[in-house]
Amino acid sequence: MLPLVIGGAAIGLLALLFGGKDEKLEAEKRGIERAARIFTPILEEVIQLEEQLKNKYSVKKECFNGLIEEKAKYLKKLEQDIPRYKKIYEMKLKYDIEESKSQCMGGITSTMGNGSLSTIAIGTGGIIGGPLYRSPWEIEDKIKKREAELKAIENQGFENAKVMWEKQIAEHRKGIDIIKVKGDKESQELIKIYDECIYKVIELEKTVAYYQERVGDLG
Repeated sequence: MLPLVIGGAAIGLLALLFGGKDEKLEAEKRGIERAARIFTPILEEVIQLEEQLKNKYSVKKECFNGLIEEKAKYLKKLEQDIPRYKKIYEMKLKYDIEESKSQCMGGITSTMGNGSLSTIAIGTGGIIGGPLYRSPWEIEDKIKKREAELKAIENQGFENAKVMWEKQIAEHRKGIDIIKVKGDKESQELIKIYDECIYKVIELEKTVAYYQERVGDLG
């Protein structure tokens, strides 16, 4: 199961997008940490399975059946969680955009410099600075573009870290892979189904983790 975000709650969305000294570096770190949250439980489970196998060419089928059933239930939960998290995220993003529009248009702080008017808008949990926006849509575009940019960096950080985690997992599941190739037909099929479940869990947890980092854990 996906561990909670450290601290149990996400920082403000605008703080995440604009509030750091190096948002791109922080985005890469989030991707790396997201991979650790997802792959650590998988590695731990594989190590436990290898211990149970004791290098025999057989597998405790009841154990794998139990793990498959457990993951099937968890996958259903993840499938239900994603639209729930997405809805909260979209509501939060919309609120923060409207709040930033209001504050920017209100000109919380404005100064004359170099012949152009500048403004700093203090948004919900973050700061957006730059030239005076002529249209509210410029504010919305700035937030959405930054979100897309940082999301791409997070994903790349995740993929880079994923390579390391997959190598570690492969090192600790040699016995499982032998059975997957040389075991009896039933054992091979069980491991195949187990691996398919793990793959689906990773893909869905990536999405849930992304939203958790922005809106906190919803339980």
